[in-house]
Amino acid sequence: MRNIVIVLCLLFTVNLFGEQKEKEDEYILLISSYSSRYPWPKMIENTFRDEVGRMEGRVKVYSEYLNCDRFSSSEIWLERMRMIIRNHASRPPKIVVLIADGAWMAYRKAYSGEWGDVKVLLGGVKDWGMNFDRYCDKQHLSANDFVATADLCKRYNATGLTERVGVNKTIHMMKRLFPDTKNVALIGDNCFYGIFASLLAQKFIPGEHPELNYIPLDGRFLTTDSLLRRLRQLPEHTGIVYASWLQDVTGQTNDFERMNDNILALVGQPVFSLSDWGGKGDDFIGGYYYSSMNYGQRLAGIAVELLHGAEPEDIPLHNASDDFGAHLNKSLVVKYNLDPAVVGEPVTYFNVPLYFWEENRRVLLNAL
Repeated sequence: MRNIVIVLCLLFTVNLFGEQKEKEDEYILLISSYSSRYPWPKMIENTFRDEVGRMEGRVKVYSEYLNCDRFSSSEIWLERMRMIIRNHASRPPKIVVLIADGAWMAYRKAYSGEWGDVKVLLGGVKDWGMNFDRYCDKQHLSANDFVATADLCKRYNATGLTERVGVNKTIHMMKRLFPDTKNVALIGDNCFYGIFASLLAQKFIPGEHPELNYIPLDGRFLTTDSLLRRLRQLPEHTGIVYASWLQDVTGQTNDFERMNDNILALVGQPVFSLSDWGGKGDDFIGGYYYSSMNYGQRLAGIAVELLHGAEPEDIPLHNASDDFGAHLNKSLVVKYNLDPAVVGEPVTYFNVPLYFWEENRRVLLNAL
């Protein structure tokens, strides 16, 4: 009897050690569509990693990068995704986090069950996606090619936080702050985000804002030199909305910060943005978008639920609408003597001048 008890104890100890070892081996694999130097996804990634570490210290977060911002050929980042899947096949991740639409498209095209029924967590993916093969024919894309992300999630054991692109809301803000606006130009590059924004503008501006003349500056059809030349020739009373400009029609890639600086210096007027770029965005006047930091924190919260046993189908696909709102550059509001009250809803300010804090110190301290 004593020997039986000893054997049972040994078996229990071995089993307990095995379970503990299995938990220690659990990891999350984060695959970003972009390179590690790109500010917006990097802020989401860093916040996500910090928050997961705070809540689940035993779980490691590893990162891979498709570099869609550096390679114009979608076939290159598809092969990169296939290589990542092969490299992790012997020890699959507990969760794979896909940041932005390039990674989501490539994953759906490349994945053939190598990681089993792995849980997929989406971040920075739009409410509507596209088929990878259809996306390769960029110049012939239209809004009719969109596929609901919620439908795609059911096929790939996925959930997460989708992202709205606030073209319509940002134009409403522009018209209220600058009521003399007669034209609107949207700058969208030859990458997914820029194409998505351009297709939304093409679909909605004529119907929602018929009084505005729409000027498409679409990277599927323009070189970088052509874009800069068109910007110099914009008519008076033209509002500018910026999505991104990483690649042009030739596949030429541009440094993110330098290109932004060139555009802002060239136009000499406020430029609205569709994203919290997470870099030196202090020269944009603002727009409707999300906070990258809050986005990463919310994504981590869903990851922890999945680690604790929840299945993606148990967690509805969320639109991060709580963090979507009006943002304005306080320094430019002051410079152009604008009245933020005309926006008609709460505004989050950034680039607030130091003198503003000094002048309002007493009010702010009393509020605390």
